Order: sequence, then structure tokens, then C-alpha cells
Amino acid sequence: MGYIIAGVAAGLIAFFVALARGYSFLSAIGIYMLIGSSAVLSAALLFFVTDSVMRRFGLGRNAKQAASEATEITGTDPMNGLGTNDAIRILAVDDDPFILDFVPVIAGKAGFADITVASSAEEALDLIAASPAPFDCLLLDIRMPGMDGIELCARVRTNSAYSDAPIIMLTGMRDIESLGRAYKAGATDFLTKPFEIAAFEDRLKSAHKHCTLRRNDQLAAQAHGISRQGSKGKAGLYDTLVHGALPNLIDHQSLQNHLRQMSVSATTQARVTAFKIDQLDLIYQKSSSAQFMSLLSETAEVFASNGFIMAYSGNGTFVTVTSQTRDIASLDFEQETGRMLNHKLSKLGADLGIAFDVSVGASVHPQARAIDRAEMAIKQAIGNVEARFASKCADRTPPALRLLG
Repeated sequence: MGYIIAGVAAGLIAFFVALARGYSFLSAIGIYMLIGSSAVLSAALLFFVTDSVMRRFGLGRNAKQAASEATEITGTDPMNGLGTNDAIRILAVDDDPFILDFVPVIAGKAGFADITVASSAEEALDLIAASPAPFDCLLLDIRMPGMDGIELCARVRTNSAYSDAPIIMLTGMRDIESLGRAYKAGATDFLTKPFEIAAFEDRLKSAHKHCTLRRNDQLAAQAHGISRQGSKGKAGLYDTLVHGALPNLIDHQSLQNHLRQMSVSATTQARVTAFKIDQLDLIYQKSSSAQFMSLLSETAEVFASNGFIMAYSGNGTFVTVTSQTRDIASLDFEQETGRMLNHKLSKLGADLGIAFDVSVGASVHPQARAIDRAEMAIKQAIGNVEARFASKCADRTPPALRLLG
């Protein structure tokens, strides 16, 4: 509003000066419009430049102060309900000093005061190695000199203490194409720079929720005398798989985040497709834990070779996201995948007396402007593959597992 008032005032002054100097009324109106609009634009530009300079040079002085003030908060923060006993430790890695100043300020105001910053991947690895306890959440810039954020993410995931820690990638719009590699390296979410404060706070709150649930699970396991490392048995038939459980897979939540945060243009080109290992319940009963995971791993490798971002959703169902124009839901593709699986798993097939088949559902184009586009597209894709599998079962006589020999 201030810009408009300044523009109107400048335009009126120019209008009356023009009349006083003998210009015609229409000419004076033209001068009013020219001077008024120029004044509005100039005022807006001046405010933007001044605000940017103040933020650039003022943030560094206020970052530690804001974080210190947030640390003094006791009890529960009214914005997000975080108590001091639930605090999470965050490591932010970026080669831009402005970002390293900015992150502690907005995180501190949201109730997340325990933030350590690093200006390079190498410094981050040193901090992780020296830390007496693992960081709960990591914020990694994708593009950095030397080791980039994707390589750093992959390195961090090899540390068992960070196998399921939230890792949020910070990226510019030009880095969107790198996100597929980032998710495969172990990223769980991402933020596009320059990011909105509300979106940043939402990511941290989501990470905090994840960490709280993980801590509760660990405490419950300890209370029942269950070792976390020793509790790994055969994966349940309907279990999803977290990142790192198998090569070429990201976890289901990360796939949703990837699809949810795609740009409108990228979403219009995306295809969500689900495929399913046929009659996995019978295979599951006949196989050992190692055999079952081998089947899932080889199946994932077949589809990963086609460039898909992929998650396992349980019950033999994989969900993929790709921007390829070719629709993979075809009988030829199903048959080719079956041949590849039976070739790769010939020994397993012989041991179990099984010939492997795969069903592929019709691809789904996400609704680019729908708020719940990720959930809708994934749900529809899974429904499509279940329908395809059901139609194949109806054609079989008898509807039992195809046996070798």
C-alpha cells in the first residue's frame, strides 16, 4: 500500500506541474501515469534492495542469539508442542554462509535450537565421527564443492546409527533432476531453495515426529528385552521396507514426498506404476528369509535398470515413479520381466519348484494441482495392479501357483 500512495503522490505533483507549465490536460494525465507508475516501481525496488541488504548482513549477528533464546525455552513450545525432553539434534550442511546463518534462526524460532552447521561434506563427516551421540536429523545441500550432498547422504547411510534418520536435501530448482539419485542414496525429503519458512518448519516437525516414534519403539524394545539388531527375522508378507533394506529401493514415505513435491511441469510428465509378484503368499510360505529377500531384491533390480524410482509397499507390490513416455503396463513387458526373473533366479526357482510371474498395472498420471496427488496416484496405481492380478487369476485353471516340471 505504501508503494501505491507514494506513486499517486508523485503522479499528482507531476500532473499539476505539467498543467502549470502549459501542457494540455491529456498530456498532464499521461505524465501523471508515467511518473506515478515509475514511482511505485522505484519504491518497491528500493524496499527490496534495502531489505535484502539488511537480511544479508544482519542475520549473522542474530543467528546465535535466536538459537540461544530458543534454547532457554522450557516446557512446551506453543507453535509445535515440542518439549525440551523431546529435542532433536540437527546437522545442517551447506557451502553457502547465508544458509548456515539462516537455518539456525528459523529453526530456533520453531523450537529446534540444537543445530550444528558445517560448510562442507568433509567437515560434516568429521562432526559425525566426533559426535558422542548420533544426530537425529540431517539437512544436506545437494550442490557443494568436492563431495556433493548426494554422495554425503550415501556415506552417512552406511553408518548403522543413521540407517533410518531423516535426511532432508536442500536444493535449487536446477537440481530437481538430481533428486532421483538423492532418494536412491537415502534421502527422505527435500526443500527447494529459496524455501518458505512454513515449509521448512513442516519438514522439521515431520522429522521430529519420526524421531519420537523411533525413540518410543527403541524404548519399548528395551523394556521387553529385545535387541534391535537381534529382532530382525523374516520380513512380514505385508511389511513395507525402509531404505537400505534392499538395493535400488527407497522407503514408501520418501516416494510419497518425492511425488508430492514435484513441480507442476514435472508432475504432468510423471507416471506412477505398480507391479506385483504373482501369488507371493504361496512363495512366502515356501521360502526362507534369505530366499524371500533375494526374490524382492532381484525383482527390484530388474525394474531399477529401467530408471525407475521405486518403493516396496508389501505383499509383493512395488510402486514406481518415472518420467519416461513409454507406458510399461503391457503384456510384453510382463512376459519379458518374468523371463528375466526366472533367468536370474533359476536356482531359487528350482529349489522352490516355482516359475515366477509379474503383473503390471496401468500407469497413472498424477493430478498436478491436487493437494493429495501423491496419495491418490499411489492408491490408484496399486488398485490397477491388483485388478490386473485378479484378472490373471480368473483366467488360470486351477488358480494355483505355476510349478516347474
